[in-house]
Amino acid sequence: MRFVVVFIFIVSAFSGVAHAAAVMNLQAIDFARQKTVILNGNWEFYWNKFYYPADFKAADAPQPDLLTAPVSWNDLKVDGKPCGSYGYATYRLKLVNCPKQQLMLNAYSVQTSLRIFLNDSLVDEVGQVGTDAASCKPMNRDIQVLFPANASEVEIVLHIANFHHRKGGFVQPFELGDPETIITNQSRYYILDALESAALAIIGFFLLALYIFRRKDLSVLYFSLFSITLSLRPVISVNYLLANLFPDISWSLMLKLEYLGVLFPCLFMVLFIRKLFPAQMSLIVVRILIVVFVVKIAITVFFTPAVFSWLVLALLVLIPLGVLLMTVVIIRAVIAKIDGANYAGIGVIVLFVSLVLKVMTYAGILPAMNAVITLLDIGFIFMMSLILGSRFSMQFVKVETLQTETEKQRFDIEQKKQQIEHQKELVEEKNKEILDSINYAKRIQAAILPPGRLMHERLPQHFIFYKPKDIVAGDFYWMEEKNGHVLFAVADCTGHGVPGSLVSVICNNGLNRSVREHGLTDPAEILDKTREIIIAEFEKSDEEVKDGMDISLISMQHNPSQQKINVRWAGANNPVWILRKGADQIEELKPDKQPIGKFANAVSFTTHSTELYKGDCIYLFTDGFADQFGGEKGKKYKYARLKELLVHIAEEPMEKQAGILDQELNRWKDVLEQTDDICIAGIKM
Repeated sequence: MRFVVVFIFIVSAFSGVAHAAAVMNLQAIDFARQKTVILNGNWEFYWNKFYYPADFKAADAPQPDLLTAPVSWNDLKVDGKPCGSYGYATYRLKLVNCPKQQLMLNAYSVQTSLRIFLNDSLVDEVGQVGTDAASCKPMNRDIQVLFPANASEVEIVLHIANFHHRKGGFVQPFELGDPETIITNQSRYYILDALESAALAIIGFFLLALYIFRRKDLSVLYFSLFSITLSLRPVISVNYLLANLFPDISWSLMLKLEYLGVLFPCLFMVLFIRKLFPAQMSLIVVRILIVVFVVKIAITVFFTPAVFSWLVLALLVLIPLGVLLMTVVIIRAVIAKIDGANYAGIGVIVLFVSLVLKVMTYAGILPAMNAVITLLDIGFIFMMSLILGSRFSMQFVKVETLQTETEKQRFDIEQKKQQIEHQKELVEEKNKEILDSINYAKRIQAAILPPGRLMHERLPQHFIFYKPKDIVAGDFYWMEEKNGHVLFAVADCTGHGVPGSLVSVICNNGLNRSVREHGLTDPAEILDKTREIIIAEFEKSDEEVKDGMDISLISMQHNPSQQKINVRWAGANNPVWILRKGADQIEELKPDKQPIGKFANAVSFTTHSTELYKGDCIYLFTDGFADQFGGEKGKKYKYARLKELLVHIAEEPMEKQAGILDQELNRWKDVLEQTDDICIAGIKM
């Protein structure tokens, strides 16, 4: 270490009376270079007594029971008697030769209530300290308090009480240092926790949606429930993000959720591994583990923290045994060359290492390792994503392979008339397989579209007229919310059917990344970034890929003070139409004449801004409706006719407008085949 921390334990005089004192000399510490220091030396310890700063200035100033570093009360003895879990105490530490610069104390969570005094002043309190269970209110959260400015000496007095948890006291040393550094580090930990929790929740609910649509693979259900329940832990424990956001939240409830955030994931992981590798994992062992975890969960739900907080000791034994068991199962699965065993093995090993570190950190066996644990969790998410990605990829490859085989079989039917009956049965069988796979692909594609519930929350008055030409489509609609901006788009990808749907997945992902990863809300910037992402994806191919999409994208932001909606829009080949309340003509905003994809003379997209008021309507669409052949002469419907129709039905409710569009399409095409995918979205302010 580059610095020297000198702890001086002396007998010093205060108000003429001598007593043992814990003193830390900060003279040798350069906070401008080092930024922070851990207060890991001895403190004066007064068991089952609350002394205030004024008491230490009195003529009969109290003598400490011990000089001790931060440690659990379970490990302390006073007068030869163990302190135990329950009780209350005063801690005192004097800092001398403090620098003139402003310092901040980062007080990590204690078990289970805390009061802090700095130089005679009460500066903060977590929970409510007391001398018995009735007067003590427990709470876990970190706090940061500023040191008195320009004070050369600072006396820290702590009151700590615990009557509700198996482990009481002051375990993790506090941190002292530059305020900006401490706040930045704490914010970084909160962001890591929030990102980890969000990633797990997104994966969990996505897989749960897939299982609801196709209830054939229980491993998908188990892993979705594992991800959802595990997503609670990052924001509840470790840095106590939720408790800092909601200081009045129930401590008992938070602790229950913290424990359930370990027990439920362990239970679902056992079921998940058993479903993946049934031949490699003993059913008897699985049943024993299920019973153990169910009992622990019941104890956590129905008993108080004073009882279920002891479960962590059993987990210290159970989790290492579980790691060993899972390792054996995975090795056997890898040897048997079971699909996904390599990815699952690496992912499960990383996960259990993370869980071990979390439990051991909580138990005080290891110091805080937030960054390491977060990286391990992200590594687990990545490995599981590889399994899911390979499964989805196989589904799309299977669809294309079956299409190729079907075309060959149809050609053979034409060439071999004498075998037509046999070939017909074969084609019907293969067609069924194709349709099953395409219908499954349709469910996957539907999962990336905005859910109807969310659409109605963000856009109460709207309609979506979505009519793929085939089962799956190249057209899609998209919605995201970022920093108060509601982003909505209607897009037309190259082609339709399976090829178009594959392109739509890539384009949808490009839009999501532009907003979620790069934080963009300006429509033109989103289109520029999406084009960059899509081109980069297609350039990975050995062959030149020129596919892309046309799109119309709006960003809406409500301005309550002026009763209006601020709208920004950008388009790639597709315009947007605005029909103001009471108007008989449509306003059209022109798009940039270039696609999202490779283009010879590509330039940056342009953002157009306007304002909409109550009753105004805005329409986004692809070219499918206008290009539909029909009518008496079999010609295209055209945009002019579509404009007239929208003006005519503008006063109708939005849902009824979608029905009218459907009726008009059927009337126009009559017996003719649908020409292309169709997607029209209408939004009334």
